[in-house]
Amino acid sequence: RIGQPCLTLTRLRAPQVCDQPHPTLVGTIIRHCSLGHLEEAYEAMKGIWDLGDSSSDSITTFFRVAKNYSMP
Repeated sequence: RIGQPCLTLTRLRAPQVCDQPHPTLVGTIIRHCSLGHLEEAYEAMKGIWDLGDSSSDSITTFFRVAKNYSMP
């Protein structure tokens, strides 16, 4: 709307604007899986799903994060 200030796009806000899960959250899910903490991974993944992020964007983010993730 005219006359209203725009929100500042920050690193934390960008995934919300772009309909993508935050890479840090995706990294947490991958870490839980690699440690065998599947219940925690499921809860975090359900959180992403409940936010309504695009499934194709979620898959892309998972691929990008997993590709660069350093496994313990």
